[in-house]
Amino acid sequence: MTSDRVSDADGERVRRQRLFADGRRPPAVNLKETIVLTRKLFELRDAAQRAR
Repeated sequence: MTSDRVSDADGERVRRQRLFADGRRPPAVNLKETIVLTRKLFELRDAAQRAR
């Protein structure tokens, strides 16, 4: 197995674990995490635009 395939398999395993964990948490917790991550993405986008 190539290292790319190993990485893909590891990534898929982690993704499935996260989805399982997310499914066990209350929706409000998932929503809060989504909001925090979205805000961070906007901050990163703004920083990248300022760096240009």
